[in-house]
Amino acid sequence: MTPNPPARRKILFLTFTYPSAAGTGTQMRSSALVRMLAMDAEVHVLIASYAEAPGGPFDPELEAICKQVVYLRVPPLPGCEWPRLKVGADPVDLPTADCPVERMPDWIVDFFRAHALDCIFVFRFDSLHFIHRHIDQFPSRELDLDELPTRREAQINRIDDGGPGVSLLRERAPMMAMRLMEKILLPKFDRVFVSSPYEAEEVRRLSGYAHAEVLPNIYSRALAPLAGPPASRQEIFFVGHLAYLANADAVVYFCREILPLIRAAKGDGVTFRVVGKGTSPALESVRNLPGVAIMGFQESLEPFYEQATLVVVPLRAGTGTRLKILEAFTQGRPVVSTTIGAQGLEVTDRENILLADEPEAFAQACIELMEQPELAARLCKGGADLVMSHYTQDALRRRYSRSAAGEHALTS
Repeated sequence: MTPNPPARRKILFLTFTYPSAAGTGTQMRSSALVRMLAMDAEVHVLIASYAEAPGGPFDPELEAICKQVVYLRVPPLPGCEWPRLKVGADPVDLPTADCPVERMPDWIVDFFRAHALDCIFVFRFDSLHFIHRHIDQFPSRELDLDELPTRREAQINRIDDGGPGVSLLRERAPMMAMRLMEKILLPKFDRVFVSSPYEAEEVRRLSGYAHAEVLPNIYSRALAPLAGPPASRQEIFFVGHLAYLANADAVVYFCREILPLIRAAKGDGVTFRVVGKGTSPALESVRNLPGVAIMGFQESLEPFYEQATLVVVPLRAGTGTRLKILEAFTQGRPVVSTTIGAQGLEVTDRENILLADEPEAFAQACIELMEQPELAARLCKGGADLVMSHYTQDALRRRYSRSAAGEHALTS
């Protein structure tokens, strides 16, 4: 007799954001994890949030591979209004249930039991606060940190211009509470995942949890690689969510300290084009500088990549890994990044990327790519090869399967 195949696991994917392959970096990671799980399991997605509706963009392919996608929202207090969606995020219409925040843990446990699920997979600490007091009631528990929350906050505090008093207050109270939560809650999970070996080491160093495993960020959007850069070789491109302080700081830093050096060497034809949702007083202060074009949110990125000579990632703070680098590799454009901007990706300087941290060195790397098309082409090939070998949906699935089989060497 042929033995019956093992039953597919039934997983509850708990997230605070709508998973979308066309959304923000956080939505893209959430989407990739759902797709990874759905390859071998029945996945029920539960989005828990305080907004009136989850923010898109809508991902019909993801919803087709899931058993169900449900929105669990916390109604506002009497006299209060729903929080606004992020800039450029269209609401997604989903089956919706309302639940007061104090009832959330019981509602989620009841949902889990009613559908006879086997495992809860929690996406980031942002989702964990809805369920942490009841986490022991789930028979199998997995958590994707992506990045350690306390390290992310510490990085942002480094570049926050709110003044030393603001950073000190943020560090003393919320950060101490979050550190304690990390130490208490991480050991309650059967498996904990992060986005890179560097993040795994930081989890061990900062929280004492020694068994974080790596599920890398991937770039899964189907964008056809473009032809070579335009003959003018004069346009520099940055894309990112500009409400995120690290991205906004990177743009201002590039505009004030790097772009003038490039234009002094290459002339006034050099343009720095920025695309992304959100703004701030700091961004508005550089909008009218020579050579700067801040374009705001754009439905399609292809025209901007088509015109770009190179992509820059001049971040001075950040955690996790930058999907914008993988996207540029996929689009066939060379990248110049700071070391921290490329942190966590298995890149090699001058093989698939140029790395530079000081303004003069960063500017010189950009000039080098403008003047040496052979170098740019070599980096583009190296970047494309790296994506295909390390950062695809199949590669992510293989990592997760190895972890399920007990191969815990993924932290290195």
